[in-house]
Amino acid sequence: MRYIHSLIMVCVAVCLTSCGKFGSGTPAASIRTLLPGECLASAELSYYIPNSSGQQVDRNSFIFGFTMDLSGHSKERMDDKVLALKWRDVPSDEIFETFGANRKAVKNEFERIFEEFSESYDARFHQPWYSIVTLLYDGGISLIANKDFAGCPAGENLASLITYCPMYDNLVKESGENPVIAPGFNTPANAGGFLGIPMNYISMTKDGVEFSIPMGEHKLIEEAVTFELNIPVKVVLYLTWLNNKLTNPNAPVPYTDEVLHCTFTTKYGLK
Repeated sequence: MRYIHSLIMVCVAVCLTSCGKFGSGTPAASIRTLLPGECLASAELSYYIPNSSGQQVDRNSFIFGFTMDLSGHSKERMDDKVLALKWRDVPSDEIFETFGANRKAVKNEFERIFEEFSESYDARFHQPWYSIVTLLYDGGISLIANKDFAGCPAGENLASLITYCPMYDNLVKESGENPVIAPGFNTPANAGGFLGIPMNYISMTKDGVEFSIPMGEHKLIEEAVTFELNIPVKVVLYLTWLNNKLTNPNAPVPYTDEVLHCTFTTKYGLK
């Protein structure tokens, strides 16, 4: 029995060190991500490069995916199983320390909101995971290719072709909203509304950006295409807002205007 226990622990250690705190070694793991704008380290996005054409296309749509440059957050396990299946990604203690004497009050309020958000999300969507970052998108995306793409000439803004990823079709049809760069969960009428941010926006980002362009009658070809992406967003300083509301319940929402940016090259084109 001691040998079996030791073997299990070795396997877990290998899994966690090779995959991070969660990943391919824990396929059933779920993570709840709730991060404020204070965690945005820079406006530069990193393009996810698909390994094959099968990853580039989903349901006759050309998929684009990007990770975000985030800092000041930590992934924490939410269960006591040997192989943790429930995680959360939240602001780190270092972020809360920046609020000085109010750090404990701000953290307590965030924890209360996290619990209420999770309960509301579970009740609304029956999903064990979510990803929300308080970056608000309200239009103005620009995607420009250096070659003809999906029937548009090189140098023309492809914004009119951009839509949500097709995996969210049902939710988008239900709400009637096109989230453009985020899951259908992250619109004001859905999960975004649970945070109570009194601002107009189309969608709230996750810890990355994703969207698609329908292929229509165009064909996927092996061709390197370089794009420049610009996405204007309002970076809501959610923890700062919670801090300000300690003394002024009607405090306005503090935010900064940023443009998420990425210059990247795909392995495939649409002709």
